[in-house]
Amino acid sequence: MEILPILSPEESLVTVLVAFLLFGLGMYILEACMYYSIYKKSGYEYAWLAFIPIAQLVPMFQIGERSAWNIAWCLFPFLGPIIFIIYWIKSVWKVFEKAGYDGELSLLMLIPIANLIMLAVVAWEKKEYPRVKEY
Repeated sequence: MEILPILSPEESLVTVLVAFLLFGLGMYILEACMYYSIYKKSGYEYAWLAFIPIAQLVPMFQIGERSAWNIAWCLFPFLGPIIFIIYWIKSVWKVFEKAGYDGELSLLMLIPIANLIMLAVVAWEKKEYPRVKEY
């Protein structure tokens, strides 16, 4: 009596790929919802940008009072992504301070699971924080 059918290697690969794609899509939607909530709380006019892959970074830079052009650092090999991460952390630091948290907590954005926890806390805790300046 066979409970589960035996899959061929190709079927197994497709199953694993589909599972990873669904997990990745779910994580992306979760993260986008957290960013959306942060942007709405800060009064950012275009909070819907949280659901567009690269554009979701623009509001975070603007709320953190940094230039959104810092995203362009990713285009330069080697040092570009490192410089981008530094500016990203500085921006998140400012957003966390505006939300009433220690800026040092933004360093947790570099740790895979901790970043989701910190985004969830900042996004969904019942705190209001100062509105963003118009850009």
